[in-house]
Amino acid sequence: IWKRPPSTRRLSNGCGYGMIGLTAGRVGDTGIDLVCEVKDGKLWAIQAKAWRSDRTIIKAEVDKFLSASSRRKFTYRLLIGTANEISRNARNTIEAQEKEVGLHLRNDLLRATQCV
Repeated sequence: IWKRPPSTRRLSNGCGYGMIGLTAGRVGDTGIDLVCEVKDGKLWAIQAKAWRSDRTIIKAEVDKFLSASSRRKFTYRLLIGTANEISRNARNTIEAQEKEVGLHLRNDLLRATQCV
């Protein structure tokens, strides 16, 4: 995690959510793609899996993220995937985490863009 972020962007999705600052992570695959500081100053760890919609996300592909984001400084973890499916082992591992992990797959993203 950067002590002083190299770049911060202010984003809003237009659906009534508050502004979020996103900070790019370090170069290389550390398991976390983005670190988000929310309005109250808490940090979220975010992992994005951009794959074909017919692919299934397996446990081995989320393990590095779960390990890296288990640090005390993160209050929430968010896994976003463009695939439609996640394996039962991966889902069970996510659901068994002490620290909450949000999971949003392709269909969730499509519904969210409708601001329903």
